[in-house]
This record gives sequence, C-alpha cells and structure tokens, in this order.
Amino acid sequence: MNVTRFGDRKDKYVVINDHKALRYDLLFLMCGEKFQKPLQDYRMPFAENPENVFLINCPMDGNKAVLKLKEYQRGEHHEEKVIVYGHFLQAYSCLAGLLEYGVPGSRIALVEPFPYSMNIDKRRRHNISVFNDPDIYHATMDFIGQQAIQVYSSYYFINWTFSQETNAVTAVTFESKHKMLEMSCQAIFFFYDKSISPRIYQVINQAGLVFDGRLVVDSNCRTNDEWIYGAGTLTKYSRRYFASNMLHKYFNRVEIGAKLGQQVRNMLVPGFVKRCDPKKHGWNFHLDIRDRLVPKYEQPIMRYCRLPGGLYYLSVVKPGRRIPLETASSMENYGQVFVTGNCRNLDTQGFFKLHFNEYSRVETISCLTKFPIDVKNIHCLWGKHEKLLNNLQLRFEMVLIGDFYEYFRQPWACALYHDRFEQLLDDLNNIMTSSVGNDDDDCLISGIIEMYKQRKWQPLTEDQQGEIEDKFPTMPYPKIIEQKVLDFVQANLSYLPMYAHPAVVRTILEGFDKSPLFAK
Repeated sequence: MNVTRFGDRKDKYVVINDHKALRYDLLFLMCGEKFQKPLQDYRMPFAENPENVFLINCPMDGNKAVLKLKEYQRGEHHEEKVIVYGHFLQAYSCLAGLLEYGVPGSRIALVEPFPYSMNIDKRRRHNISVFNDPDIYHATMDFIGQQAIQVYSSYYFINWTFSQETNAVTAVTFESKHKMLEMSCQAIFFFYDKSISPRIYQVINQAGLVFDGRLVVDSNCRTNDEWIYGAGTLTKYSRRYFASNMLHKYFNRVEIGAKLGQQVRNMLVPGFVKRCDPKKHGWNFHLDIRDRLVPKYEQPIMRYCRLPGGLYYLSVVKPGRRIPLETASSMENYGQVFVTGNCRNLDTQGFFKLHFNEYSRVETISCLTKFPIDVKNIHCLWGKHEKLLNNLQLRFEMVLIGDFYEYFRQPWACALYHDRFEQLLDDLNNIMTSSVGNDDDDCLISGIIEMYKQRKWQPLTEDQQGEIEDKFPTMPYPKIIEQKVLDFVQANLSYLPMYAHPAVVRTILEGFDKSPLFAK
C-alpha cells in the first residue's frame, strides 16, 4: 500500500493507492531514507524509468532484480556489464549476491565514488571507507579483485544512454578527476546516496507537516499535528533543541522503535506507567523522559553481511555520528585495541578486533572471517568491561589468547549471552549506587561524591582511589553482589550448568565420604 495523499487532517484519514481512504486515530510515519535514482547535471531527475536500473530498498526490490537478471542471462549480450555503483555496505553485499546467483565476476563492474572528490561531488566529507577500517577495506578489495570483478575507484555518475525501443539503459558514463569512463550496460544497481523519496516529500508537504530537510518532530517524536508521529531516518528534531547531531539516522532504529512503542503504550493504557521514587542515598532512580530535552539512545549499531569471496563481516559500534578512525585513534582518550588474526590471511584464522575506550569498556567490534559469525553472542560483548570478559587485557598481554573466536566460545562466557544477564547488571548497578546498610557510611557512591566535592570535581588522587579500593572489601557490597550472582546462576542452572554453583557442587560430592575412592 502507498499513501498517496492526506485528506483533511481534522478528519484524520489518508488516501491509499489514489482511491481508498483509511482513517486513523494515531498515524506513525517511518518511511525512512531510500536509495534514489541519480540526478542529471542540473539537479533534475531523469524522466525515464529504465527496466534495467535497480534500486534495492526492500526484499521485494531484490526479488524483482533477480527475475530481471534471469531474463537477461538468457540473452546474447554477454559482453555487457552488470554495474554496481556506490560506496554503501549494500553495494558490496550486492556483489556477493550477484556472484552467488551465478553472474561471472568478469561481467561485473564496481564503480565506487571513493575516495571522495569534492571537485565532482561538491560536498565536504571525510575520505573514510564504509568500513571505517583501512585493513578491512583493503582486504575486501583484494577479495573482490580475486573474483575478476573490475573496480573503478573515485568515479562519479554523469549520464546514461537510454533506448526508448527497449526501455533500458544501454551505456553509462562516469567521470573521475582526470578521466571519462563509458561502459556498455546490461543492468545497473545504484547504491550512491540515500534521501527522502520525492513522493514522500510531496505527501508530507501537501499535508502541512513541518519539513526542514526532514520531517520535524519534537522530543516525543510528535510532528506539528498531535495525532501524527514520526521516527527513523525520515525525521529530525526541531531546531529549538539544537540537536543536529542527534538525528535518528545515527542511532539504533530498533531501540528508537521500542522506546516509541513504550511511550505510546504508556499513553494509551491508563495507569501502566511505573514510576520509581528517588532513593534517599545515591543515584538509584530513573528520570522521566520529559525531564530530558532529547531522548538518549544507548544501544549499539550492528551491521552484518556477506561480502565477495565468501567473507562474513560484522561491525558493532557505539551510537552517534561516526568519527573517522584516523581522527579517533589520535585522541588521548581513544583507549586500547586488541586484535587476533590477520585480514590478509583469513584461511587459517578469522580477523577479530576489539576496541576498548578509556574506561576499558568494549566500544567497537570488527570481525571479518570465512565462516559464519555467532552474531547474537558477539553482539552481547559490546559495552562490557574487560574485567567482566575474564580479565581479557591481562590474558592478552600474557599471550594467553590467540583467537578471540575460540576465547568467547569457552564455557566461562555463557552467562554473558543469557537474555537476563543485562537485568542482572542493572540490579548490581542499582546496588552499587545505593545505601546497603543502616549507616550513611555504608553508601559507597555518597563517599565518592564527597571526595569529588572536596576536590572541586577534579580527578581523584591515587591515594583517594586506593582508599576507596581498600574500603570496599570491608563494606556489605561484595557479599550482597556475590549472593545476587549466585541467585542468578541458580535460577538459570538449566541454561548455565557449566558454573560451579554450591548446589551443583553439593550434588556432585554427595556421599563422597562413603565412597571407597576416599576410604583410608
């Protein structure tokens, strides 16, 4: 179904497929950005719609492209190229799909507008690859070359030659800084840039919704119509928030949708909202979302795909605007990087890269292998402290870890992958930031705050840090935390039988004193 226009917003209905009216109580616009047809030199769209130009924005588009390619494979024009144009991750996945479908690599051409040229592109942007990692990018390009795929780097689309008789593009022209390139074309896949569909823009504009390059929403994802919400890459926050770096496109879209769903549920179901009263001690309370200007999204952004050469690629990065690796690694607070494997020798061992931030928490995960990756489990490692990963830093420096894939498959890591483990961490965090005794001295966080006040919020000295470390074992926290973890393991023993819980140990050792093995 396609929303072709809004009716009178007061009557709250939209027109579907030009002739059917659909009424709504609440309307959610989440169309998002899509790959679009290229523009001509004077920024006008091409009037024709060639049948061999493909924009893959959904599985249905992919199915149509496969059916068309099947027709072309039966033809006689085997010297014409299947062109993939763009520098998105989808472009490289498309190459893998074409090869797997049976298109010979010698008939495929990858034209990527990278490294970017401002003279042609007319935009200022960093020359960073879609992988944001030179090692992975160069390894991927090597594998693409091994498949006999022709690669043209730093070329930009200029024009195409259209045949009205066949309703198809017969040739495509590209331009680089110094050369012009013209290729005969059997089919072309465009992955150059994503933007708001002109049809969606027209619908929004005719409805009178505020549009400022994107659909404008407030901190609750509401548009200027209280019954219409927007979320995702289609939207931006109103300028009054001064939050241009907080666009939804920079954050986890599943988390955005989940929070919007919770917000609507709380609005529609009376009395559903559960409010937590602030505690007397510490910071163990939840802020109402209305207390913030813009919602805070914390879940990482994950990308997983197949690449040419039988490669599997996984990337898990922190939310927010992407910073070029060269810039980030030159900062004082960049942290540390631990790597196993080599991108140039993936036959023996997969490449696994962990970046820990200044607080020793996992901030970036990059994987490139020739075998399927355990995506769900590796995703669980993001945000964890290296101590929680079985003292990873110490073990790595002692050369006790040769392969991170094997390391994270060991039994000790199973609890990290449990679906209730995050809840356990939240509970432990609440304990650490609360008072656990009758005396004010039993609140760890209050003591730390007092130290910072005395220092006028400057970093604590080594003596003060040592004082906290010496005091902690004498407080009730360790025993409470230990019991909480034991309760978690016991409640999930059927899933975590590898841990030596006291109940398991007692069962194993039951009657050992009567066993002849232990008789004197």
